[in-house]
Amino acid sequence: MKVVGICGSPRKGGNTEIALREAMKVFEERGIETETILLCEKDIRYCVHCNTCLTDPCPIQDDIPEILDKMIFSDGIVIASPVYHSDVTAQLKALFDRTLPLRRQGRKLKNKVGGAIAVAQARNGGQEITCSQIHKWMLFQEMIVAVDLNTTHFGGTVQGDRIRLDAAKDDEIGLETCRNLALRMIELMELIGVR
Repeated sequence: MKVVGICGSPRKGGNTEIALREAMKVFEERGIETETILLCEKDIRYCVHCNTCLTDPCPIQDDIPEILDKMIFSDGIVIASPVYHSDVTAQLKALFDRTLPLRRQGRKLKNKVGGAIAVAQARNGGQEITCSQIHKWMLFQEMIVAVDLNTTHFGGTVQGDRIRLDAAKDDEIGLETCRNLALRMIELMELIGVR
């Protein structure tokens, strides 16, 4: 079993990465292989809708092919984003757009288990809307969408701070939703027979 975590924040080591790593720890504690990808460290260019990916690899030269390969060879994918105007970051949206070949060339993410984490300044600062945007992308890719177990949210919903980059570490309620998301993803992966 392997789970890939993707942090859509443009800032390294911040609240969104803290929230994502909290979920990833749960997988690791249960012996599941993990890999975390920080989009702030990657060269990601936006889709120009050239339609080359209908049949061939995308002609844009950046880090996207490496990320797509990691997604293909995973069993679960956790996507984390800070809330930017009630949505995901531009970096994450660019990644979502560039995953079109995965759908067009064989539905390569179909039946993978996915989960969303969103971090905002306020307790109710758009996290559920942002998780819904991530879920929408997962549904387009025909993934199985997980929500957090027992805390009845849309996934990991964490309160951070736009100035203090490590404020999320103090949000125990929010971090619990991240841990519970990981638990539900494990449950679903086991249910569909992932080993």
